[in-house]
Amino acid sequence: MGITLSTAQEPGPAGPGHSIEAIKIAYMTKQLGLSAEEAQRFWPVYNKYMDEVKRARRENRSDELAFEEKVLNVRKQYRGEFGKVFNDEARANKVFQCDKNFGMMMREEWQKRRQLRDGMGGPGGARPFRGGKQGGN
Repeated sequence: MGITLSTAQEPGPAGPGHSIEAIKIAYMTKQLGLSAEEAQRFWPVYNKYMDEVKRARRENRSDELAFEEKVLNVRKQYRGEFGKVFNDEARANKVFQCDKNFGMMMREEWQKRRQLRDGMGGPGGARPFRGGKQGGN
């Protein structure tokens, strides 16, 4: 996809999440083909959208179905808002696909780094189980 995730580990001026946000902005801008004018209109709307998704998660921590329903309603609302930014429903829908793809890329990168950190990705294979007694000792 052409986006290097190597800076995701390096803390930026606002902490580690800052560099991930910068990567997300670059990724979404490229995938959506945002012009400078579109970017100025898009990012404030997208940030409001993300705030509503985060609020839905906070309000429905213990009820996954309620969370999914709330997010679906937020997405329906913002599809119209993104449509106004782009004057194109297909590009408005692409926002959600790009967001999903970015999340999957981040999860894959996190899993890869975790495996490397835990020694599971190396030539020796998986590390021994560390959670209790082994072999009846």
